[in-house]
Amino acid sequence: MVFVVVLWILVLMSSDWFLFSLLYPRSPSLRVFALFGGTHKTVAMGIPLITALYEQDERLALYTLPLLVWHPVQLVIGSALAPRLNKWVEEEMKRLDGEGAGEGEGEVEGNVL
Repeated sequence: MVFVVVLWILVLMSSDWFLFSLLYPRSPSLRVFALFGGTHKTVAMGIPLITALYEQDERLALYTLPLLVWHPVQLVIGSALAPRLNKWVEEEMKRLDGEGAGEGEGEVEGNVL
């Protein structure tokens, strides 16, 4: 099950990254936001919802298991990616500022992490 959760998170993160690169090509910080925000599900919100929906079901523990695996996997993947993405945003912002200065386009949207 852990492999399926990891694979699903990576597929969703990749699709968010690609979609935001098309929608916001000059805003690297928004792409990083989409990478994390698009897949972030919390135990604090999920467990009460699952409990409310399946309160009388004897398999309630089985229904919560995927969420209890999903959250730690998110933390591990996010912790591994955060330093690299921070460096990438800084480099991308410098590159975009260099391109914009020569063309007179104005400021680039987004902040560095």
